[in-house]
Amino acid sequence: MKRLLLILFTVSLCTIKAQDDPAKDSLYDSLISENPIGMTVDQFNLKIKSTEKPILVYFTADWCIVCKREKPVLKQLKLETGEKVLVYSINMESNPLLAEYFEIDSLPTFIVYKDGHLTWSAVGFQDKEKLLEQLRIFFPKK
Repeated sequence: MKRLLLILFTVSLCTIKAQDDPAKDSLYDSLISENPIGMTVDQFNLKIKSTEKPILVYFTADWCIVCKREKPVLKQLKLETGEKVLVYSINMESNPLLAEYFEIDSLPTFIVYKDGHLTWSAVGFQDKEKLLEQLRIFFPKK
């Protein structure tokens, strides 16, 4: 029994280590826009009003376990939506003014904007289909 627990523990550690692989994060970082440290509320509002594309804003923190589970979902979402959607990942520790302004007290928090207006928000893990459901309504009809 002890041997089985040791094996399971080792596999779990390897899985966690693999998820923290910097090479995998480089794809994430190239697809998901990170906002500069100390972004002001005015700068944020300018960003969401300066495009006609839908924007998915994702509030996260380095210590958030659920946020780490969300990263692969956001990678896949961005790969599928391409240039149709802007995705901004905002680290609430680096952007405390935004976190305070939006009263972020749970992570991850998602907010969708279109034409500068908030259209949807959710807290907690969101699967890709749920996020796509909120974004597809803004895609051009074929």
